[in-house]
Amino acid sequence: LHAPGAGRRAGWLRVGLVAQAALVAAAEAALTAGLPGGAARPGRPLYPPALVAATTAAGLALTARLAHAPWQRAPATWLMACLYASKAALLVLPRARLLGPVLGLALAATPPLLLFEGGPGRNARPPPGVTALLAAGCVAAVALARFAVFDVLRALGRRRPGEAALLGALLLLLCACLAPLVARWHAAEPAPRRALALLAGLGVLLLALRPPLPLAGGAACPPGLPLGLCPRLWDGGHVPAHEADAEGVYGSGLRRASHAPLWLLLAGAWLGLAAATAPGAGRGARVHGGEAAAAALALGVYVAAEHAPSAPLLQAIIVLSFLALAGVMVALSAPPRAAPAGAFLAGDESSGAPTAWPAAPLLAALWSLGFPLALLAAVAAGQRPVPERMAAAAARLFPDSARDAAAERAMALQAAVLAAWAAQAAVLALALKLRVERTRGGGVPAPRGAGALDNGRAGGAGRLFAAADARLAAAGLAWAPPACNAAALLCVGCAGALGALGFAPAGGAAALAPALLLLTRDALTAPWLTPARRYLPPAALLALTLNGAAMLAHAQGARGWGDAVRAARDLAGGAALLAPQAWALAGLGSEKAQPLGRAALAALLGLCLGGGLLARSGELKALGAGTAVVLGLQAAEASRARAALHAAI
Repeated sequence: LHAPGAGRRAGWLRVGLVAQAALVAAAEAALTAGLPGGAARPGRPLYPPALVAATTAAGLALTARLAHAPWQRAPATWLMACLYASKAALLVLPRARLLGPVLGLALAATPPLLLFEGGPGRNARPPPGVTALLAAGCVAAVALARFAVFDVLRALGRRRPGEAALLGALLLLLCACLAPLVARWHAAEPAPRRALALLAGLGVLLLALRPPLPLAGGAACPPGLPLGLCPRLWDGGHVPAHEADAEGVYGSGLRRASHAPLWLLLAGAWLGLAAATAPGAGRGARVHGGEAAAAALALGVYVAAEHAPSAPLLQAIIVLSFLALAGVMVALSAPPRAAPAGAFLAGDESSGAPTAWPAAPLLAALWSLGFPLALLAAVAAGQRPVPERMAAAAARLFPDSARDAAAERAMALQAAVLAAWAAQAAVLALALKLRVERTRGGGVPAPRGAGALDNGRAGGAGRLFAAADARLAAAGLAWAPPACNAAALLCVGCAGALGALGFAPAGGAAALAPALLLLTRDALTAPWLTPARRYLPPAALLALTLNGAAMLAHAQGARGWGDAVRAARDLAGGAALLAPQAWALAGLGSEKAQPLGRAALAALLGLCLGGGLLARSGELKALGAGTAVVLGLQAAEASRARAALHAAI
C-alpha cells in the first residue's frame, strides 16, 4: 500500500472489504430465512443466531479498526458499518427478511453522522442540496420498509396491526430517520426541530387513538411491476386489519357505530401541540389564539359527537364550553396589559395598575354557567323518546334486559356531561394555579419549625402572604384563587358523581385525590391553606374514600357468617388505623414538624401494620401502608428540624 500505484491497490482493497461485508450479510440473510424446501426444523434453525451475533460483532470491530487506517476512506467505512450493523436485524425476526429494509434505513439515516464526519461541523451549513436529498432518501427508505414494520408489529401484537397503528409507526420511524440530520446540521434552527416534534406527535397520536381510515388495503399490483416498486401500500401477505367496529356490531346503539370523530380528537391534540411549540411559545409567552381556538373547537365537536349523539342543544353547550375554556387559557397565558413598565415584574402592588386580564374572569364565568345548563339539557334530552336505531339495537341485543333503553340513554348523557366538565375543570384549575403561583412570586414558603402561624397571617410569613395577595390584586387576579379552588373541587365532585352513577368505581374519587393539590390559598375561602398544608386535602379525601369504600362493601349484601367475619375483621382493622390516620392528618395540617417519641412512633407504626394485616379489604391494606409511609416521613422531617435547631443554638 506504500509502493508506487498504491492508490489503485487501496481502492480495490476498499471495494473488496465492502463486497465481503455485503456477501456475508446476504448469505446469512438467506440462511436464517430458511431454504425454500424447509430443510430447517422449527426447533433447530439452519443457521444459529449465535453465529450472526459473532460475525456482526467481528465486522463492526474490523470496521472501527480500519476506520483510522491512512488508506481507508469515509464512504467505505460508512458502507461497511451499515452492512454489518444491519445484520443485527436477523436476530429479531429471522424469517421476516428484515435485512434489506433495515439496510436501507441505515443508509438513509447515517450519512450526517458517518459520511460527512470530516466535512461541516455541528450546526454548520450542509453542502447545497444535501439536506433535501437525505430527507427524500429517508422518506423512500421508510416507504420501502413498510412490509418490515408490518411484520414487526404483527409479531409484537400477535395479530394483524390496524391501519392507523401502521401509519403512526411509519411516521415515528421517519422521525427516527430524520433525527440525525436535524441534530447535526439544524440543531440551532427552531423550524426543523418543531417540524420533527410535530411529526413525532402525530405518530404517537395515531398509535394511541387509532382512528378509522377510509382505505382498507388490497393485494392488486400492475402487471409486470416488481412488488418492491408497486405503487400500492400493501400486498397480499401484508393487509392491515380493517374490521367493522365492535361497538357497531355488539353495542347497544347508545354510541356511534363508527368512531370517525376520533379524527377530531387527534386534530385537537395535534393543534394544541402546534400551539405549544409555536415560535415564542414557552413559559410566560403568548399562545396563538387561532390555534388554541381551533384545537378547542375540534375537541368540543369530538366530545359532542361521540358522547352526546342526538342531543343538538347539549352538543352546542359542550362546544361553547370548550371555546370558553380555550379563551381563558389564552387570556391567562398572555402578558398583562395596561400595567406600568416594570411594575408588575417588580411586584409593586402600589402602582395602581388596572386589570391585566379583563377577559379571563368573564370567560371563566361563562364556562361555569355552562355546567348547570348542560346538566339541564342532558336531563331534557334523556326524557325525549329514544331514536329508533337505539331502541332497535337494544331490543335486538338485550331482549331480556331489565334496564330501559331510555333510562340508559339518560344516564349516559349525564355521565358525558360530568366527564366533560371534570376534564375541563382539571385543565382550568391547573392553568389558574400556575398563573396564581407565578404572580405571587413562585409561592411563599412557610418556614417549618418557626412557630405556629395564625392562618398564615402572623409574623414575617403573614407579611409575605399579604404582599403576595397584593401582587395578585394589582395584576387583576384577585378572582383567580377562589376560581381555582372551585374548579378543583368541581373536578373531584364530578368524578364522585360518575362513581355514583355506576360509570366509575365506587372509590373513583380517590384516584383524583391528587387533583386537590391544585387548591391554592385564598384569603376568603381557604386562608389556612398555606404551602405547608397543601397535602392535607388530598390525604383527607383519600383516607375518607378508602375507609368508606371498605365499610360500604361489607354493609351491602352481607350474607352468612363468612361475610360477618370478614366485615368484623375490616371494622377492627379500620378502627386500628384511626389513630395513625388522625396523627398523620394532624401533622399534615400543622405549620411545623410535630415531634414524636420513639415509643409513640413505634406504637403508631404497629397499629398501621396490625390494621393492614387484620383487614381483608385491599383498600384498608393500602391505607395502612400509606399511613405508615407518611408517619415515617414526618418523623424524619421532625428529626431533621430538631437537628437543625440544635446546630443553630
